[in-house]
Amino acid sequence: MAVTVTDKRHDNFIKLTFTVTTETDGTATGVTTYKITGEVFRFVVVPGVGGNQPTNLFDIELQDADGYDTLLGLGTNLSNADTTTAVASMGVVVHDVLTLAVTNAGSVKTMTVVAYIKR
Repeated sequence: MAVTVTDKRHDNFIKLTFTVTTETDGTATGVTTYKITGEVFRFVVVPGVGGNQPTNLFDIELQDADGYDTLLGLGTNLSNADTTTAVASMGVVVHDVLTLAVTNAGSVKTMTVVAYIKR
């Protein structure tokens, strides 16, 4: 399965969109192709895009190059029925690639994850 990463840059923000389809073991991993510097300002998870809802209480981390979860745990135990939006001062990234790590989501499930980075 796959994670596709796209980005849009505007002024002081980067919008990273991860389009996710999980593996049969319920995991998925996607990595940005370039290094990012900024504060994770907001993230949004839309489960079931394409019709395959993930397992309830699935988990997402947005890890820096050291494996630190820049979402500070706000991506754990997410609902498979609702869009999750968190707006908070989360982690800071300094010249690192970011890795989206999805776990406990179920076999071949889909979602979109959007992270907003303030530069």
